[in-house]
Amino acid sequence: MTELPHSSWAEVYDLAYERSFGRLYADLSAQTIRVIMDRVPSPAKVVDFGAGTGRLSIPLSESGYDVLAVDPCGEMLQQLRKKDPESKVTLCESRMQDFAGADDCDLALCVFTVLLYLPETHSLDASFEAAFRSLRAGGHLLIDIPQRGIFSSY
Repeated sequence: MTELPHSSWAEVYDLAYERSFGRLYADLSAQTIRVIMDRVPSPAKVVDFGAGTGRLSIPLSESGYDVLAVDPCGEMLQQLRKKDPESKVTLCESRMQDFAGADDCDLALCVFTVLLYLPETHSLDASFEAAFRSLRAGGHLLIDIPQRGIFSSY
């Protein structure tokens, strides 16, 4: 794959976000985990699109979820693996719009600005189609819709 936006700074990604957003980063992660656990209790199968370094994938796997972390950036997935030495999380290096690796998930995640990396209508449409195909009948999709300036006060 070609070099992606996060390739060059994957090793410091977590630190950069923690220092940039402070408690917001940890609080948003914790709140997202609570929403997931309330709506789709463990055990359940989750595909985490744009999983990055495992901000959600790792705590979900530690809580009994079967997690497939999908990210187009191999360097980000390498950082996830370093934090998950027991390999509880299954990794898949793929763009969301190209993903075709599961069709039985209880939950598909696409949160914390992942959609900002899909600026063209065709890639956004293909990504939602991939998310839909990854879900079993009755499965759930959790997305966030970022707005301009969402982090402007931080």
